[in-house]
This record gives sequence, structure tokens and C-alpha cells, in this order.
Amino acid sequence: MTLSLSSLPEDILYNVFYFLSPVSILKVRQVSKDLYSLTRQKIVWTNAYRTSNSFLPVEPPADASAFEVERALLSAIKLDEAWRKPQPEHVCKRFLKYSPGRSDNIYIKLYHGRYLMIGSRSSFSFYDLDAKPEDWGRPIFGSGESESTYSIYRVNTDDSAKVSYISAVAMSRLPQYFIRIWQIDFVGKTLLQVADVPIGRNMSSFAKITNGWLVHGANRQQGSNAFNAVLFHIPTRRIYEVPVYVPSPGSGEERIFQIDYIIAPQHLLLMYISRRQTLFEAFPLPNTNDTVINRVLSGSHSGICPSGFTETTFVSASDQAKRIRLLGSVITGPARGMPGVRVFDVVLKRDGLISFPEECYNNPMSGYNLHLTLSRSGAVRGICMAPTTFTLLRVDFGPTAAGDMQLDITELGLKMDGVIAYDVDFDGFRGRLCLVRDEGVMILDYI
Repeated sequence: MTLSLSSLPEDILYNVFYFLSPVSILKVRQVSKDLYSLTRQKIVWTNAYRTSNSFLPVEPPADASAFEVERALLSAIKLDEAWRKPQPEHVCKRFLKYSPGRSDNIYIKLYHGRYLMIGSRSSFSFYDLDAKPEDWGRPIFGSGESESTYSIYRVNTDDSAKVSYISAVAMSRLPQYFIRIWQIDFVGKTLLQVADVPIGRNMSSFAKITNGWLVHGANRQQGSNAFNAVLFHIPTRRIYEVPVYVPSPGSGEERIFQIDYIIAPQHLLLMYISRRQTLFEAFPLPNTNDTVINRVLSGSHSGICPSGFTETTFVSASDQAKRIRLLGSVITGPARGMPGVRVFDVVLKRDGLISFPEECYNNPMSGYNLHLTLSRSGAVRGICMAPTTFTLLRVDFGPTAAGDMQLDITELGLKMDGVIAYDVDFDGFRGRLCLVRDEGVMILDYI
């Protein structure tokens, strides 16, 4: 006697679906009404999502429907195919008109590949790029104009899928400035002001938000080499100080021209960047449940990387968060002598030193303004700017035949006609690129 697939018990069928590709599941859906109904269950597509090799976030949203998980997975497969082409081309081009004041600069941030924040010096608004045609181009909510403060909104990063934030450096006539933080509710289309973090009279507009932490990179005060940066835990409202010391260059030594910060899962990395080397210092992130609070962080590891680079981005962490993978735009490196994009590992050793055992450095192009999307597998999809073009970064960390890391880079077929975009953001999950031009924001979709 021959049994049909639809005659099997449901628990066995779910196990069968676990080993099928998304395309095969769609074919099974056409066999019978019972199988059609089963393939509409969320567990089928959640399992397919978790076993997929496509470029996807860590998990689908918990409140996503079966249809939404299915659509996200199939869209990822389609975008993977588009990204394998030597020169991916956009399939849709739109223009969102935005007219700030004469002296205003525009800053943008793309959240979840769908919601575009456009900010000026006194306000910001959100736009739903997936809205229906009759509503497209209209702001769905925003901050409103600020009369009492003068704010500079910068592109901040936040890789939390559940909670998104936006921050602004706000100035007033009060004795000190502060960073104002809002929590964004895209479902309810509201902003909730959650904190004002005092930063003295420091005008630095550098701030990053990651996993509920905000770090504000203070500028050095005139006449002093020592100062403190601010680390703020948003859920508990706790403020910590990060000691920063910039030594004066000795004879023949290069001047440190930039300080950068990376928030890793368990550490804050502080980077003193010069043109030929970067000094790393690691600070363990504080336990926010401690009843006794040590407000000043203590460094645990330090080391010197023989390259100077900027726009460094966290990629992944392994070995109990002691091995941290980063990607940055290299200025120079004595071993290579050419600028480009570098992927490297930062290893926190037991003796308190930091080593840099591996690197991948095969992109001779001097790009800047890196925008990266990190997948659940640790792969990276991104874009960087050059004077009149954009370069697509497709980073594969699988070993080559020689056992080295592999960094594949292809050029994106987009010419800017000699005009540099004033700001840019990119979402690798959606294949969506946003460019600030003179009249507003250009949106390019690649699927």
C-alpha cells in the first residue's frame, strides 16, 4: 500500500517541512487542500527561516504573521539572487521631496528598511516608504519644531529589533547641553521622550546607540589631555564615565586625530586613531543590576593595531565575546601601504593584551561613509561612497582555499553625475538605498 504525503500525521509532516527549501514548501502547498493549510502555519516558515542560508536578521519579529515570515524569507532569496550579479541594478526609483530651511543640513536614518527619518537642525519626521500610493511621501509622525533648543540630529545605529531609539544633541541657554533620547513606536506611530543625558558644555555631536547603550564621544577640552566620555544605559537611566587620555605625540610619533567607540556585546572598545596605527582599549560593560554602582569604568585590555582606520563597525563576537570581528575603512597600513576596506579580529587575551591575528585586506579602493547590514550568519552587506560612485560591499567570511577570510567586493552600477550625496543610508535586508540630494531624498530599491 502506498501512502500519500497528505496522509501522514501532522507532527511528521512538520519534521518533513524542516528539511525542505522554501521553494519546495511552495510546491508541496499545491498538492492538496490539507497540505495547503499546513504550509500556511507560522511554525513551518519560522523553521524554514531559522535553517535558511539567506541573508536575514537573527529572528523574525515575534509578532509577525505566518504570511509576513514567508514573505520575508522569499524576499531574502530574491535579493540574494540580485546580489550575486556582477552589477546589481535597482528596479524602482522614487524621490521624496523635502525642503529644510536655508541653513539646515539634512540627516537621514532608515529603520527596519521601511521607516525613513529625515532630520534637520530643529526637527525630524518619519516617513513610511511602504505606504500606499495615496499616502506615500507624507510624514507619519515627528518631533515637531523645537523653539527652545538648537539640535543637531545625526545618524545613530541601533541593532535592536524590538526597540528603536533616536537621539539628538540639544543646546540651550542653560549651563550645559544634553542628549535627548526618544523611543520610537512605529506601530502606534508615536515618539516617547525617555531621557535627557547631560554632557556639560561639550558640542561634540558624536553619539552611538546599540543594544540599549548610548555612548557620547566627548571632545578634548582645551589645555587638557584627559577627559571622560559618557556611557548611558537607557533602560535603567544609569550614567557611567569612560576615562579618555590622549597622550601628546613624542618625537617622530603621529598625532591622534580621532577617537571612536564600538559597543560590543560585553565590552566598550575605545580607539585612538592615528594615520598609521590605532590604539585599542577595552572596558567591560557594567552590570546594570548591581546595587553598588561604580560610575567610572576601568579598562581591562589594550593593544596596538598597525593600521589607522575610520568608520569601524561591529560585525560579530565569539569565544565568549573575547573575539570581536570589526570592519573599517583603512587610511594607511605600513604592511600594505594602500587604503581600503579591512576586516579584522580583535582578541582579548588573558594577560590583558589585545592581539589582531587575522585580517582581510584586498580592496584597494579608498571608500568612506560605510553603511553596513549584518546578517544572522555574520555575513555583511553594505555600501560605501567614493567621489562620484557608490561601491557595493558583499562580505563573505567563509574561508578561501588558502584558509584565509574572503572579502568579495563588486561595484554598484550607480553614477552620481559628479554630485556627491550629502547623506546616505542603506538596508541590506530590504535592498534599499536612500540618498540625500539637493531637492530631497532619492530612494532606490533593488527588488
